Amino acid sequence: MPATQTRRRKLKTENPEKYSELLAKERAAAKRYLLKKKKQWEEDNHTQAEIDEYNAKKEEKRRYARDYYWKIKSGQTRKSAVANSTTPKKRPKDMSPNELRKYQSSQRRAQRAALSHQKKTAIRLKE
Repeated sequence: MPATQTRRRKLKTENPEKYSELLAKERAAAKRYLLKKKKQWEEDNHTQAEIDEYNAKKEEKRRYARDYYWKIKSGQTRKSAVANSTTPKKRPKDMSPNELRKYQSSQRRAQRAALSHQKKTAIRLKE
């Protein structure tokens, strides 16, 4: 195992605060680097070949991200609830108002948990 990887793993287990600081520092450095590259690209004049190469790189990045998304997505399976539960439950008609409120909130929570993150975001923005 490379030394950097070992050091990071050790830091993560032994000193989580310092590890999170390291991650934040790396994120900030990466952001600065990307902004610098973007600014440099916008300031320079480019030939058509350079523009085509730049666009091809961006498209390759998009394709890679899309492929990765679908690879992860295909590994996930939606867990379907069992239709007939083993323990008999009260029907909503037979519940007291307090029990009904708890039941409905649990059903709403379960339904939201089954949604994709895109759908959850859309609902949150709508509310």
